[in-house]
Amino acid sequence: MVIAFVTCSTMAYGISPKNYIYDTKEENGKMVSKVVYLEDQGILDKQVMYEFSYNEDGKVAEKRHSDGIKKEMNGSPIS
Repeated sequence: MVIAFVTCSTMAYGISPKNYIYDTKEENGKMVSKVVYLEDQGILDKQVMYEFSYNEDGKVAEKRHSDGIKKEMNGSPIS
């Protein structure tokens, strides 16, 4: 009975899957950045940006991220 309630509630509110778009940048065959956008009715809204750095063995040494458009990688507002 719980399953039926959850299914009906989801349909009643019209919840649909979100459409994410990814923009990646590679250098020397390694991903150095990835930006995730949420697409809604043809408009892209930047959700998060990741930046990667690698050690001499080619493994990810550091992964930094920022949420939203108006923040730098360390989380401070952009002036």
